[in-house]
Amino acid sequence: MKNYSSFTIYVIFIVIVQCSLHAQSVSKLRKIGNEFEKNGSIVKASEYYLKALDKRSSDKKSIAQLKKIAPMVMDKYAQDANKAYTMKKYERVLEIYDLSKDFLAELDDFDVYVSTPSILKDLKKNTDIYFANQHYEDGKRNIQNGLLEEAIKDLESCISYDAYYKDARNLLDKVRDDLRLIRAEKYYYSGVTKLSKKEFRSAYKDFGECLSNKSPYKDAYQLRAQALEKGLAKIGVLNVKNLSNYRNGIEKTLYTNIVNNIENKRSPFIEIVNSSRFNNGSGNYSGSLTESSAILVGREMGLEFILIAKVLDVDKSGGKLTSKDVDAYELYYVQNSSGKKTPKGRKVKFKLYEGASRVTYRVDYKLISTKTNQIIKSSVISESASDQVKYAFYKGDHEKLCVTDPAENGDSILGSFLTNVTMVDQKLFKSRKSLKTPYDLHKPVFETISKKIAHEVYIEINEN
Repeated sequence: MKNYSSFTIYVIFIVIVQCSLHAQSVSKLRKIGNEFEKNGSIVKASEYYLKALDKRSSDKKSIAQLKKIAPMVMDKYAQDANKAYTMKKYERVLEIYDLSKDFLAELDDFDVYVSTPSILKDLKKNTDIYFANQHYEDGKRNIQNGLLEEAIKDLESCISYDAYYKDARNLLDKVRDDLRLIRAEKYYYSGVTKLSKKEFRSAYKDFGECLSNKSPYKDAYQLRAQALEKGLAKIGVLNVKNLSNYRNGIEKTLYTNIVNNIENKRSPFIEIVNSSRFNNGSGNYSGSLTESSAILVGREMGLEFILIAKVLDVDKSGGKLTSKDVDAYELYYVQNSSGKKTPKGRKVKFKLYEGASRVTYRVDYKLISTKTNQIIKSSVISESASDQVKYAFYKGDHEKLCVTDPAENGDSILGSFLTNVTMVDQKLFKSRKSLKTPYDLHKPVFETISKKIAHEVYIEINEN
């Protein structure tokens, strides 16, 4: 006979007790259901039979009781709904109907099927017609009072109760069309007024709203095109100047990022003129022009704005690696005469290298109007990026390095497996060994800076 440990016997005992308690809880819930059933509380009885089945879905006695009383439960719902309808509590009728549908859905899980009483279906239909009529009349009244948005809500509620109630659908379509026409007219004349005031970008948006409500509408398409043409802002982006003591072509990255991020905004009012256009045949303007000269050239080229950006400085900190010796144990095994291997540890040292670096780029930009020579928007933006390195080096086999002495591991039920020994993290020996340079770090920094510049330019052009 197999011998079981006291712990195993204890576990078996606990499982048996839990199963017994579970069975008792199912039986107890079923008995409560039986008592409610005897007292005529059919709906309450069904709730307890369902609770018992939640505990054990295969409980045949609870399923049998449900099959027996399910038709009576549905009849009770029908009686309650009829009483509510007679008392003109129409919301309550719908609540009871929903409860009956939930009950039927729960029965389906246990293959218990019962039909909905015809009287309950009729009560639901009549109640839906009542509410449909209420919302229909409210909708018509709101139409007469010019409250079209409210009328739409009422008519939508009407058809949610009865999809084909009277002419509600046709009436709803007409009201929607009328409201769209009113909105189109409102935005159209707003756009016309703004166009006359030379508020071209705002006018463009109004004509767009007009056409989104009704298209075509009068000459809204032509007027929107006119507003776009007159509101278009041509921006000349000059080559970025690098005033820092760090070169390596970082200014080219910033220039490209600024242009790309402004274009990615997809504003219909912004047209970018890049630095290659600042050329009169004798040389590239954008690399050598002064601010005042750039404004003059931009005006001659028909530009409304010029964008000038400069890398002011690059602040670098850290960047050096430090090293230290770390104590460890190199694992090896000693085999005795019987062939058993015992883990041992040879005390050794390995090198641990650590370092961090941080770089901060400071960029200045100006958006200047060529018409007024005024700075429309300017800002100095600072962004930083950092890097860290931590790696190790060992002349021997680093995969055998342990933090604690393997000899102190002792025997275990797994034989020579090192259950209590912490190995040195092997990721240290595979990690990157050099810090990123300021050039390596400049790309994500310039992407962030250029996005901020693009956002500020977009807001300035589109909302002013």
